[in-house]
Amino acid sequence: MDQPTSRAAAQKQALRKFAQSSKWKERPTLAATGLLLATIAYGCQQPTKGGSGEQTDEKAGSSSSGGSPGSGGSGGANPGGVDAGAAGDMATTNPPAAGDSGGTAGDSGGTAGDSGGTAGDSGGTAGDSGGTAGEAGVAGAGGADATQALSVIWREDFEGDAPDWSIDGGLWAIGTPTGAGAPEAFGGTKVASTGLAQNYGFRQTAYLRTPAFLVPKASEKPRLRYHYWYNFGDNGYGQLAVRTVGGAWSPLAETVAQGGKGQWRQAIVDLSAYANVQIEVGFAVWTGTNSNPNRGWFIDDVQLEIGTQSFASPEGFENGFEDWSVEGGVWAIGAPDPAGPGVVGPGAAHTGERLAGTELTGSFGFRQSARLVTPEFVVASATSKPSLRYSYWYEFQDNGTGQVQVSIDGGDWTDIAGAGISQSGGGVWRTGKVDLIPYANQTVRIGFLAWSGTNGNTAPGWFIDDVALLQ
Repeated sequence: MDQPTSRAAAQKQALRKFAQSSKWKERPTLAATGLLLATIAYGCQQPTKGGSGEQTDEKAGSSSSGGSPGSGGSGGANPGGVDAGAAGDMATTNPPAAGDSGGTAGDSGGTAGDSGGTAGDSGGTAGDSGGTAGEAGVAGAGGADATQALSVIWREDFEGDAPDWSIDGGLWAIGTPTGAGAPEAFGGTKVASTGLAQNYGFRQTAYLRTPAFLVPKASEKPRLRYHYWYNFGDNGYGQLAVRTVGGAWSPLAETVAQGGKGQWRQAIVDLSAYANVQIEVGFAVWTGTNSNPNRGWFIDDVQLEIGTQSFASPEGFENGFEDWSVEGGVWAIGAPDPAGPGVVGPGAAHTGERLAGTELTGSFGFRQSARLVTPEFVVASATSKPSLRYSYWYEFQDNGTGQVQVSIDGGDWTDIAGAGISQSGGGVWRTGKVDLIPYANQTVRIGFLAWSGTNGNTAPGWFIDDVALLQ
C-alpha cells in the first residue's frame, strides 16, 4: 500500500474532526438498529487571516464587507447547529441487519445558536464589477492543473437491476418512479429510491450499498459522483457512509434532511482518504419518528472517477452542475420560479436563464445548512493577482447568514474574511470578489455556505451567478 500523501492525510484528519469536533452537531446514533446517521450542521470557523472578500451593490454602488460575529459582519453560518441530544460513537456503529427496520431515533429538535452580528456596510465607492485595469483575465477550464483527464472507473445508472448492489433493512428499491410527488429519473427512466410508488413509513432504517471496490491511489484524485433528489418528513434524513470491507460504518458526507423542493442535486465526494483500500459506500436512510412520511431519497447515475476537475470560467450555470457540487442539499441549479410557493427570490438569473440558489421554487425553510462548492482548481502565482468574482442576490430571515469559504487540498473549510452576509439584501444583485493571493499555487475549492436561521420565518436565501476565476 502506498504511503499516505499529504492530501490523504488531510482528508483523514478532516474525517476525524468531522466525528469529534464540538463544532459538528449530530443526531443520535440509532444504536438499536446499528444505522449510522449524523446530521451535519456546518460549524464555521473564525475568518482566517490573509483571505479577503469584497462585495458591491451593482445598483447603488455601495461597498460592504463582513467580519467576525459581533463586529459588524455575519462571520460563520450556523455556529450552533441542530442539537438533537447525545450521539453514539460514529466509528464503531454497525449497519442494520437485513430486514431490520426497528429502533427508535431521538428527536431532531434543539436550538441552533445565533450566528450573531449584521453584515456591516463599509461605505465608499464600489469597484467596477467588470474588472479594472491590470486585473487578471478570466481563467480557462481546469486552471493551472489540467493535465490529468477525467476518467470513469465504473458507473451505475440503475437502468438494469444493479445485481451487485445490496440492500440492508428493506425500503430501497430500483425501478421507475410513479405516483404523485415522484420525480422523473435524472437520466434514463430508473432510479434507486426509498419511495418508488408511495411514501415510506416512519421509524424505518435501511442502507443501499455499493459493491466493494478498490479506491485508486490518492494522486489520481478519486471521487464518488452521484445525483440525488430528496423529500423527507420532519426528522427523517439520509447520509452517505463508508466502511472498509468487514469494518464498521463511518460518515463520509453530510446529511440531507427535510424537503428538497423537487430539484435534483449533484454530490462529488473525495475518496483520497481511502486510497488503495477496498471499501463499500452506503446510502443510509432514517425515515423519522413522526407520522408524516414523504418519498425519501432518490439516487441516480453513481460513478467512481479519477482525474482533474474542470472549472468553466465564467460559470453562468447554463449547462447545469458540470463539476460543481452540493453538500447538505438545498442548493439547486436552474431557472428561478417567481411564481413558486412561499417566499421566492429573484425573478430571473443575473444573466442568461439559470443560476445556483437555495431552492428555486420556494423559500429556504429554517434550520437548514448547505454548501455550494466549486470544482477544485489550482490558484495561480501571486504575481497574477488571482481572484474569484461572482454575482449574488440574497434575502435571509432574522439570523440566517451566508459565508464564502475555502478548503485547501481537501482539508477543513475556513471562512474568508470580509465575505459574509446576513439579513436583507434589498432585492438587488451585487458583485462579490474574493482575493486568492493568500492561496497562490495551492489546490483549493471555494464554498458558498448558507444557513437559513432558527426562527420560523422563511426567506428566499442566497443566489449565485456568473462566477469568474480571474488569474
